[in-house]
Amino acid sequence: MIEFTAIDTHPNKHVLPADELRPDTNQDMVFYCIKHIPSGRYLKLAGQKSGTRMSIGGWGPPRLFATEQNAKCSLNWWLKGNVSVTRVPDWEGECDESWHTNKVEGRKAEDMRVVQVVLTTAWRDLFE
Repeated sequence: MIEFTAIDTHPNKHVLPADELRPDTNQDMVFYCIKHIPSGRYLKLAGQKSGTRMSIGGWGPPRLFATEQNAKCSLNWWLKGNVSVTRVPDWEGECDESWHTNKVEGRKAEDMRVVQVVLTTAWRDLFE
């Protein structure tokens, strides 16, 4: 059984960050999501698109981050707009990168929040 709960604080003091899990025990996994406060929806999993091109809500799993800092960094880039990178090889075989950001209307920092997500699972249920 997998249970997904988005909360601001978790009462269980024994929750481990995602990168410290041990597969031999039943544990809660802590991740972070980006939440749109007015709608209550989450930034979706990026898939094959850049994370800055994803929209809030709709069908699909939320994008999970292993650390709060990673989620905040992603949110900062998302708020800037759609990012694209052009790579052009130079004469020495190296690649020069040119980064472009196109602002997207309606993206406001005050409407967004990074929230803690706790994923509870029995490891034996996943591997049986």
